[in-house]
Amino acid sequence: MRESLTDVFFSWLTVRFSHMSYREIVTMFGIQTPFEQTRACKELVAIGHGKGLEEGREEGREEGRQEEAAALLLRQARRRFGPLASELEVRLDRLPLARLEALSEAIFDLDSQSDLRDWLGRP
Repeated sequence: MRESLTDVFFSWLTVRFSHMSYREIVTMFGIQTPFEQTRACKELVAIGHGKGLEEGREEGREEGRQEEAAALLLRQARRRFGPLASELEVRLDRLPLARLEALSEAIFDLDSQSDLRDWLGRP
């Protein structure tokens, strides 16, 4: 809730003080949050890339799901096979969501890091 109110307030500030630069507004109010981390900035970037606000949000949700799935699979793989080779960690972290979901089921059939490596090599 607080984050939402902060975003609304900062959006209002940028409209209200449109004659001032971002740095001037930040200095005037002593705001510590970098502009790049605000929702207002993220929405402007999404719109600037030709995406509507809803499209940008959906893309963000999809990205979040992929990151969470990758993190979960990394934990499962480490628990199942012990410390992973760094190349496997990188490959797991870069998998698209559909492959992560498939691996979340297949991991129970794999017996070693070598099997995992083989699975990752399949299309």
